[in-house]
Amino acid sequence: RLDQGVSSLLFEHLELLREMTGQGGIIPVIVLTTAPDSTFEDAAAEAGAADCLDLTDLAAPELERAIQRAIRFGSTRLDLRASRHELEQARRTAAAAGERNRAAQLLHSILRNLPVIAGQLDAHARVADAQGAGLLPQGIRPERLIGRVFTDLFPQSRGPIAEALADQTA
Repeated sequence: RLDQGVSSLLFEHLELLREMTGQGGIIPVIVLTTAPDSTFEDAAAEAGAADCLDLTDLAAPELERAIQRAIRFGSTRLDLRASRHELEQARRTAAAAGERNRAAQLLHSILRNLPVIAGQLDAHARVADAQGAGLLPQGIRPERLIGRVFTDLFPQSRGPIAEALADQTA
């Protein structure tokens, strides 16, 4: 039957529209048809059409209103896409912050509970930060290390510190 062939062709076009909107298409589409029915109009809306109009009795004011609605529809779709993008960025940022927080908690736990020392040296091998449970058995208070040249405190570290500083400035 002819109407089944037309209907099949219309639904194929809707599949193309569905693919366009699924791939991020942002141009609002108004579907114009001479064989409207509620099933097709619903399918057009689900496929991403901004509107579906019957050409057989379409008047200029109705088309104008449909175009205005389609422009608002496209703008809303852009806003939604931007919001989704921002949400995804926020999720990634939160996940990265969570990972950094877990790593910081793990490092803090290691430094508090294991006999290790961790610190930071500036470009001249002066102690900028020192912490860890390994300081206490040595009778070292972290604040007494700050600002002092590490290799003067621990001469055996001169070679490795010199290598590290050379690699950092290279």
